[in-house]
Amino acid sequence: MPRAQDLDTTFYVLRGWTAIARVIGPDGNVATPGSTTSIQAIVQRVKAPGTPTHDAALTVGTVVKDPLVTRADDSRWTKDDVGYNFIAELPASAFPSPDHYVVEFRFTPSSGADYSVIYKGGAKSTYNG
Repeated sequence: MPRAQDLDTTFYVLRGWTAIARVIGPDGNVATPGSTTSIQAIVQRVKAPGTPTHDAALTVGTVVKDPLVTRADDSRWTKDDVGYNFIAELPASAFPSPDHYVVEFRFTPSSGADYSVIYKGGAKSTYNG
């Protein structure tokens, strides 16, 4: 399965996390609600592949945006002036302990092969005591 994007990030133990990205499919086109049939969000520890800490279907119409959302519309987007088309919030329970995690958003397009957007990173404790 081709990967649209692999991205590095930092997660925090027992805190929710929001992915924001401009997703381009293997056909070179920006993903839209009309071109996407389903999206699965899968979170796994790097040291325990095959045992997800989170595995859920996302609602395409909620997480895939068309037109692109720019920083004028959402100040969380700081990458460029073009904008994002994907935003998904994962629960705190997806990152239960300090560890390295892989978050895969598996896209099933209305035509063509499935593809994934993958985030990798360590989960840090937020304890400051």
